Amino acid sequence: MIGKKRREVLFGIIGLFLILTSASTIAQEQNLLLNPQFNFYVFNNHRHGNNSSYKANNVAFWNSGGSKNINVYHESHVKPQNLPKFSVKNVVAIMPKQKFWQFFTLSEADLAHGEKISLSVFGQQNVPGALVANIKLMKIDSQDGTWFPADFGMRDKRTFPKHSRGELVVAKKYTTKSDKKGLVHLTINGAEIVGHYSTEKNISKSTDINTIGVEVEFVNTSASPVWLSSPCLVKGVKAVNSAPPIRKMIPYYRYLPRTIQKLSKGEPVHIIIMGSSIDRGSANPPMYPFDENPKSPKFKQPLSDYNKFSAKLMKRPDLEKHFAESRHYFSYGGRLKRELMNKFNLPANKILINFMACDGSCIGEAHSGLKAYCPLSLKPSPNANGHRSGNSWKELYPALFARPEGPRPDLVIFGSGANEKTDSPDEIAVFEGAVRWIQRHYPNTEFLFCMFQNRGKYTSNIGDIEALALRYQIPYIDFALVEDLVSRWCKRYTLVPKDGHPQAACHYLWFKQIEKTFEIWSPIVTGQAQLSLPERIHKNTYG
Repeated sequence: MIGKKRREVLFGIIGLFLILTSASTIAQEQNLLLNPQFNFYVFNNHRHGNNSSYKANNVAFWNSGGSKNINVYHESHVKPQNLPKFSVKNVVAIMPKQKFWQFFTLSEADLAHGEKISLSVFGQQNVPGALVANIKLMKIDSQDGTWFPADFGMRDKRTFPKHSRGELVVAKKYTTKSDKKGLVHLTINGAEIVGHYSTEKNISKSTDINTIGVEVEFVNTSASPVWLSSPCLVKGVKAVNSAPPIRKMIPYYRYLPRTIQKLSKGEPVHIIIMGSSIDRGSANPPMYPFDENPKSPKFKQPLSDYNKFSAKLMKRPDLEKHFAESRHYFSYGGRLKRELMNKFNLPANKILINFMACDGSCIGEAHSGLKAYCPLSLKPSPNANGHRSGNSWKELYPALFARPEGPRPDLVIFGSGANEKTDSPDEIAVFEGAVRWIQRHYPNTEFLFCMFQNRGKYTSNIGDIEALALRYQIPYIDFALVEDLVSRWCKRYTLVPKDGHPQAACHYLWFKQIEKTFEIWSPIVTGQAQLSLPERIHKNTYG
């Protein structure tokens, strides 16, 4: 017989073991994906008077190649044979030969090199093997040695390390499919996050695996739609069918109520990118279009010079008149234009990205330039605003000029403007002065802050921007933190190889943070208007 006190101790130990075991299980079984239930927002009834509120072509925090590449439905409007036997709330239909994906950085999901992740997803396919599920580990390009743009006919005569060329690269892919017809359940177990890098200074090496993110991708390889529901990505060596999401869907959209409403209604928008050379995509080496096919003998070789954007090369004839140079196309602003076209099913001539960002400083000279940029007084020009010369603004964006308020700005994005560094700690005055000038002359213009902060120490104005976000109720997207934490998992020089200017992969990370401001789902959270001309923070904003 066990004594009373011994029994109490034994039961206490067992209880503690069960609690710790349960806590460990819960910690492992949390869904790393944002919006695994495929919540969505319907704007077609607002735009066209359509009664339907049960289907859409875009899912918050997920991406597809175009506005007609996927359909998402409430499960109540889907045939039973396309649904699993349990409730999934919403279901995505991937159109033939299309794909659907979500990307996030390791730090956003609290992941590290060497850890393992597992995926579960339910689907329906009419053809065996039609639905393919992939876990793609995304790294920054790195190969041994150096390269010379002049060797490929480019005018730049300098030498650069062979890393950070173009877009992110697949470090390793884990894939699965099913040879069954009808309902299928796909799983990937124990996908290891490979990654390591040397600590040598700005030297590129093929042995470096600069894995910084994960992309979960679903591909339809068939000629008929496939159906997708309940994806679940967890830490650990075994997939689980369902788990509560660990990452929160933050409704940043509510702080841009006017801009989001206009996009939803299908109205044109004028977006000013206010920053510096960093924001318009100036970089060293320049941001060329590269051959991004890993099976090509010309993989990661530049295909054309940066000084002239080739719509044909990028297979985007609709953008022929809307970008002057490849750096504008690959910058976060260029990526934002393309994605807003997808999310809100809008043509290029309804989204004006006005690059008030040239080489050198911007915000210090902004007060004299705002009068020219806001009403589009300057003609389209590569160096002035990122557009090709030869057309008028009215020819490029006729709907902007047809609206009652005219071509005035709807949204101003503060991205960098980091070249000041002359007035600290009073630099906030020039930022606040720019905001107040626009508010006085163009009431109802909205603002968005998403600042670049290389290695967490590039500029002191991050604190100024945060102060303005509080006082003026302007949304602040913390790319500075994301970029800093990412640099733990790669050689720091691969994001910014030379003189402080980020390369295309870093602009992609920057864009992915700004993109979150435009993710919207129902039921919506009530909008919150930004404050116009509140009490000043700094006395130097006068005059």
